[in-house]
Amino acid sequence: MVDNYKNKLKKEQEWYIKSKFKMNHFLNCRLFYSRKRNSFNYVFPKKQFFKFVTQIINFSKLKNPRILIAPVGNGDDIKYLKHFTNDISGIDISEEALKKIPIDIKKYFGDISNMHMFSNNSFDIIISPLFFHHFTKFGFDNFLKEIYRTLKPNGYFFSLEPSIFYPISWVTWFGKKIFGNITGSIEDERAFIPFKLSKSMKQCGFRDIKIYGASFSHNRIPICIAKINNILTYPLLKIPIIKYFAWMCIFYGKKNKN
Repeated sequence: MVDNYKNKLKKEQEWYIKSKFKMNHFLNCRLFYSRKRNSFNYVFPKKQFFKFVTQIINFSKLKNPRILIAPVGNGDDIKYLKHFTNDISGIDISEEALKKIPIDIKKYFGDISNMHMFSNNSFDIIISPLFFHHFTKFGFDNFLKEIYRTLKPNGYFFSLEPSIFYPISWVTWFGKKIFGNITGSIEDERAFIPFKLSKSMKQCGFRDIKIYGASFSHNRIPICIAKINNILTYPLLKIPIIKYFAWMCIFYGKKNKN
């Protein structure tokens, strides 16, 4: 398992260096895909996610909170947080990704399952968007234990992940079996049952755990349709049961007081 995990980390690092997106495949033509469409449909759930983060920060009245983005990737999420604090750190397994971050933050090269560079109770908030669906094969506990350890008492944890209950997730899964990995995604990344992460969060000590929907518009849905869909489905994002069928789900948890 250790060797398998090392190989997994290597594949994650390689993904940043060279894209394997098959631009010439017919399913990636403008009828079915565009970079603009992909970007638009990822931005909407990210905005819902950080809207929720903002609500929690404002409610908690945290002043200049110490925030960790784990993983930080190329720094795309920093813009949603920089107006809250000047104390943002980012950790990632890819040195290539860290080099691409345009904003001056504290950057750390490392594995989220072993964040030895951070002491206990270091951060007020830890954010891990679009991370756990890369590691469904290995489970979530090792990552969550480190996140819990490095959070301050009463600290907040947030994540954003794709749900396996979303109908198009099944379509893309079957499509990958038939046509291969035309998007260049890492082979074992996949949407998962939302309760898998919330259950692991509970086992690792988190409390007040909540799950909300973030978007019902897949990244291949045309922008004009997605805009209408986002308006019509917005009221459904927090409705019990239905929210689990969203394309992306927001996860929230809090560390105990002591």
